[in-house]
Amino acid sequence: GTAVLNVGSFAASVVMLLSGVKAAGLQFQWSALPLTLLLLIPLSLFFSGLLLAVAGFAANQKEAQVYCLPVLMLPLLGVMVITVPGLELEGPLLLAPVVNVAFMIRELFLYHGTAQQVVFVFVSTCLYAAGTLALAARVFAREEVLFSAQGGLRLFLKRRFFKPAPMPRPGDALLVVALLFPI
Repeated sequence: GTAVLNVGSFAASVVMLLSGVKAAGLQFQWSALPLTLLLLIPLSLFFSGLLLAVAGFAANQKEAQVYCLPVLMLPLLGVMVITVPGLELEGPLLLAPVVNVAFMIRELFLYHGTAQQVVFVFVSTCLYAAGTLALAARVFAREEVLFSAQGGLRLFLKRRFFKPAPMPRPGDALLVVALLFPI
């Protein structure tokens, strides 16, 4: 919902801006809006899973906000990379979560994005989203984390809390694929 409202308000702002400056002959690539929305959906899922996983270790709402603040601030620093002149969306930047989506949206509106780049960024963001959602599901499946006043990351990482299973669960497989994808 947030992604749809964001893209919709952006489109409305552009319509209002272009109606006021018709004499300037500005062009706007309307075909970039649906692709932007398509890229924002897995990005929203990525952040939802990540924030849920991090907030799951908090004992109360205030502590959850403190834990989530760095998770929200670090991507902002990464997105500033797209302002570096001469930097192109290729190589490692295609794999960098959040940065790849910001770069791709910029490229789409500047008429530089290719279909191959869109597919690659979309698939990688979907994998990252699946990984963070699997991580969040794993955190919330742990009674030690949910019902412990002294939860924290230590409980999640202690070996004695791991229950052996004959086969990995689908969520574990998704998490491993998402972690190994950049490699």
